[in-house]
Amino acid sequence: MKPALILTVIILAGGVAADRIIRGKTRDASEALHKATAASVPSGKTEEPRGETGRPRPAGANDTRSLLAGLLALAKELEASSEKDDLATLDARRDAMLDWQRRLTGLEPEQMKELITGILNAPELDDETRQSLLRLLLESLTERHPLETLGSISASPTLIGDPGWKMRITSDAMIRGIAEAPDEVIRWYEDHVTTFSDRERDIITDRVLRALGQTEPELAFRMIKGLGIQDIGKATGAIASSARTLDQASESLAAFRDHLPTFGNAEEQDSLRFGVNMSLITNSFNHGFDEAVDWIGTAGFSQKELADYIFRVQRNVRQDEASRWLGWIDENITDRSIVSKVIPDLVSDWTQTDYKAAAEWLERQPDSDFKTSAVQSHALTLAHHQPEAAARWAATMPEGEARASTMKMVFDRWRTTDAAGAEAFAEKHGIGP
Repeated sequence: MKPALILTVIILAGGVAADRIIRGKTRDASEALHKATAASVPSGKTEEPRGETGRPRPAGANDTRSLLAGLLALAKELEASSEKDDLATLDARRDAMLDWQRRLTGLEPEQMKELITGILNAPELDDETRQSLLRLLLESLTERHPLETLGSISASPTLIGDPGWKMRITSDAMIRGIAEAPDEVIRWYEDHVTTFSDRERDIITDRVLRALGQTEPELAFRMIKGLGIQDIGKATGAIASSARTLDQASESLAAFRDHLPTFGNAEEQDSLRFGVNMSLITNSFNHGFDEAVDWIGTAGFSQKELADYIFRVQRNVRQDEASRWLGWIDENITDRSIVSKVIPDLVSDWTQTDYKAAAEWLERQPDSDFKTSAVQSHALTLAHHQPEAAARWAATMPEGEARASTMKMVFDRWRTTDAAGAEAFAEKHGIGP
């Protein structure tokens, strides 16, 4: 693709989000340019009409014929400067594209349709340039009239040649359209779903659900059935994983619980509940100990659920917070069989990351089954590279089967690197071959 046309795609790819970012950076310069232009116009003369970027705009520039001519001129301008990448040229392209995007966004649907027809029938355009201008038009149309975009796509299935762009524009139009007319979007999708491949359907519905999941999770869960999605687990997982903040996670959890009774039988609902809850708890771990604990405490998980999920998402614990999570698990998980499984893995991970910090924490712990389990894991992890230190820790464990098995395993690993030291250790503690 020509460099100038790549710029077109980049600017428009994010729709209104990209426009706002770039607009924020250029607003001051644009205003300054307007003032400077106004000041330079002699008294009694009329200033030439200009766009928001300060570029001259001829009278009658918003009638369809003038707009079409302008778009074709833009295409030639971009092609002529396609090999230039200096700052002034890039700024000029950016200003031109933003000005056009704003002008097109303000048009009525019928005008946009006329422009689309004009671009399709313009003989001077090559296919690549034609597709770039069509993308510009459809992205702009989607900003204010998403349902009209869907209508244009269905009226001309080959309108967008590139499958990736077709999926993007379709999903963007559906996302915006659902906000104002969800039933119409559902009907449109039902009528035209067969025009997309299985892969395209998966990508489109995934984008729609993830986008809605961040802003309208209740609507997102409701749309699962409306869009005829068969893989409910994948769909609910996409919505749950789209939550970025803990407030979004709370809204997503509440909406999921409301809609759960509509999904399958009891066994299927248990599976869905497990997947969504685990995704949201994993997300909470990413926000740090204090926020995660606060959120988990208010989320209304049962003790069984909490134990089950903590066991599986423990790998997401930040190692600089390992000691706090170990203490919280010991105090809050009443199922000690789960605690006995979680603690070794957490301590082992921590020991591999920062064995000194793990050792200092262990030294401060009072004697208990909890500490014994932690020390055993610490010793066995150290045994791979620091068998002598591992042996010292194993020797601090209370007499019993756990201590004996740990001492034996440390000895077996030690003698592969230092047979003499391992034998002395075995003799001192009565460890047999």
